Amino acid sequence: MARTDEKSICPVCFTIWPIEQARKGYGTCPDCDSEAIGIELVPLDQFLKDETVESLRELLAKWEKAEGFYESYKQAKSKRIEAVIKMREAIERPRG
Repeated sequence: MARTDEKSICPVCFTIWPIEQARKGYGTCPDCDSEAIGIELVPLDQFLKDETVESLRELLAKWEKAEGFYESYKQAKSKRIEAVIKMREAIERPRG
């Protein structure tokens, strides 16, 4: 798995970017245009610390019920949320 301290995440569409994306002065997501609503990319390791598996699963359930989005976008974002859930679960798993 890629190091989470080298990545950033868009909290709107859950696209994961190299951390340099935010450091180059363009701290918003070019995929979903989060700049329009003033939401910046977040370091992935911090995002994973702040969110719980339960909160992410709740978000996924709400997202899957959302209406008014293209189905292809809904599926893509659902897959990205599921990937983040797996990353968060990996943090919680005891090592050994």
